[in-house]
Amino acid sequence: MNLKTPLSIFAALALVGCTSAPSISQEELDWQQARQTHTIGGYEAFLGSHAESEHRGAAEAAIGAMREQAAHAEAIRANWPKLHKGMTVDQVNDLVGPIDEKSLEFLRDAIDLSRSYGLTSSPSTLLYQSPAGMCRFEFDSEGNLATWSLE
Repeated sequence: MNLKTPLSIFAALALVGCTSAPSISQEELDWQQARQTHTIGGYEAFLGSHAESEHRGAAEAAIGAMREQAAHAEAIRANWPKLHKGMTVDQVNDLVGPIDEKSLEFLRDAIDLSRSYGLTSSPSTLLYQSPAGMCRFEFDSEGNLATWSLE
């Protein structure tokens, strides 16, 4: 009896059983692609092909968030020329914010310390990663805007 043949058949069957991967639907592949590209166009293409998908809410939320972020970036760019020396922290925040509360609180504390100790030559700096880019603001010891840049 030749044992080689039954072993070969058994090995081939075992390989087939081990290598078969679960199938992923086209919808799931398209969803993975939309998430990887993470663009409005990518999510809109996904919704165009899969309007009734269970991922519809997540795709619409992502599109909404990206549009909101783009509008915020545009507002910052539009308001940037309106910044001027002497503005307060709150005026800057109203114009190009919202800047997170913890950063504003830290900045206000630094300004208060500078004022308390009479450190007139020590500016307080706030770095703010906005949708338009990195914003840098320096405030003097009185809490007035001294310099600013957008990178």
